[in-house]
Amino acid sequence: DGARPGPMGEGDPEPPTEPAPAGPVMEKEPNGARTNASVLPINGGLRGSLSQPDKADPLDEDWYVLTLPGPGSQQVRVQLSPEDGSDYTLVWKTAQSRAVEAPKTRKRRRKKPSNPEDLATIDRGKAGEVEVFPPTILKPGRHYFQVRLARSKKAQPYAPERGYRLTTIVIDPEPGMEHEPNDTREEAGGIRPGETRQGYLGWYGDGDWYEVDLSGVPE
Repeated sequence: DGARPGPMGEGDPEPPTEPAPAGPVMEKEPNGARTNASVLPINGGLRGSLSQPDKADPLDEDWYVLTLPGPGSQQVRVQLSPEDGSDYTLVWKTAQSRAVEAPKTRKRRRKKPSNPEDLATIDRGKAGEVEVFPPTILKPGRHYFQVRLARSKKAQPYAPERGYRLTTIVIDPEPGMEHEPNDTREEAGGIRPGETRQGYLGWYGDGDWYEVDLSGVPE
């Protein structure tokens, strides 16, 4: 009739939607800090890139957050796959920021303290090779990861942009597995007499702490 359609009401069909764009999920810039970390998909892939360092941005770093809904813990594996010949490092970060303690100045020669926010630094492969955060049991909540260029003595080849992919695999854990992080006394995993735990030392510097619960056990 040429009449203009009225406002949509109950029972009206949903308006047409545009199809989702094809291609891999991209990181959301800016994501150079914990506060603006890009969201990592559960059981999926994501593509990111690091810009060439310069005076204005001496070291580009990408932050990502993986949120496990719960209610139980999940086994998580994260793979960093270069799309070029660059050498990358994958870092598992603490759930919250930690203050960096100032080094003591009494001794002239002293090792630079490691970043207290780094739970694991995965940098085993050479340039162009994948880096894997091994299957690890993580509790529900937010878990942060960082991608950066490897800090080696050998200079990285020039590239205006360095592309990579992050892939996550999240599955139900096997019973009796350790829960990470458990590399300090304060975060020790609980175990009762007669129980069995299976754990892994998944990266350089990894250590596992356990607390034996003797409550209700005869002397």
